Amino acid sequence: MYCRLYRTMDRFRRPEILEAAKAGGAFLRKFARVSSGQWKCAFCLTRAGKAVKIQRTIFSECFYIMAMDELSRVLDDKDMQLEAEQMMEQLIYWVKEDSSGLGRPQLPGDVPSNSMAVPMMLLCLVQQLTDGRGQEVVHKYGELASWCVQLILQHIQRDGTAILENVSPEGAELPGCQGRLQNPGHALEAGWFLLQVSLRSMYEKSSDYQ
Repeated sequence: MYCRLYRTMDRFRRPEILEAAKAGGAFLRKFARVSSGQWKCAFCLTRAGKAVKIQRTIFSECFYIMAMDELSRVLDDKDMQLEAEQMMEQLIYWVKEDSSGLGRPQLPGDVPSNSMAVPMMLLCLVQQLTDGRGQEVVHKYGELASWCVQLILQHIQRDGTAILENVSPEGAELPGCQGRLQNPGHALEAGWFLLQVSLRSMYEKSSDYQ
């Protein structure tokens, strides 16, 4: 947050804001990963950097990527940018290939489902990592962006009158309270990202044509 404010708004381009951002980034790099050589991050840390809570989801890592990418932009630090992209690759693997590294076993009574939060957050990260980075990076994540869009569209149910948080892997409405759940905040965020992706795609096609 401090990096984004420092980078995009003149009134926040102050030394103390940058120093706070750098201190936060250094703290995360030193303590956020729960073990050396692994990508899983703690959700909550003490002031001394000891892990308090670890989620069996991808969201702690998502916010770590945002932090490293924003800080890399402010400091022009290629190592931080690379770290963000490497963790992104791990997230993609967890989501699309094998989620066992998240520490969440598939229990016999668990009904498979797709949560809108996952493609929404990945699409957010695509926007973060590609913004102003050039066509090579945009192309790198183009397929992932399209995949996220298709998954998000599956959550528009009941002839377009409801946006459901959870659907089946095939995009069908689920029974029970899990299937009825709606998250207005996620719906708004997902719609905003879909609009941005659509506008960017239109701009790129226009540029190619010109």
